Amino acid sequence: MDIPDIDALPNNEWGKTARFGRKLTVATYADLGPGVADPAKRFAGSNMSCQSCHLEAGTKKFGLPFVGVFADFPQYRSREGEVGTLEARINGCMTRSLNGRALPVGSDEMKAFVAYIKFLSADGRSARKLWGAVRRRRPN
Repeated sequence: MDIPDIDALPNNEWGKTARFGRKLTVATYADLGPGVADPAKRFAGSNMSCQSCHLEAGTKKFGLPFVGVFADFPQYRSREGEVGTLEARINGCMTRSLNGRALPVGSDEMKAFVAYIKFLSADGRSARKLWGAVRRRRPN
């Protein structure tokens, strides 16, 4: 599987936002953890990172990859019994896996997570089944 090179993105708003999303994935605790200086930015309730579950910044085969995930949303979520957005799924990780609180949907951090996941799903990657990813079937 070819993983796109995030450093090849231009130094424009899109590139900066996607790179920030990767940074947040790798070291969530540094910008959103319980020890950050600004209490308003303490969204993660632990010093874990997204990468603790989504290995190698969400790019590792069989490591809960983000590659291709962008095209899976919106999707029916049986746990919630409703159709959910990617932002809601990210917040599910923030509240459950990281024992924290939900990010505001319009926040720079949420936009960065979504941009990074979209970046990893570009160039037709969203149309291919990724080895090691669990895909849910959409109800008819």
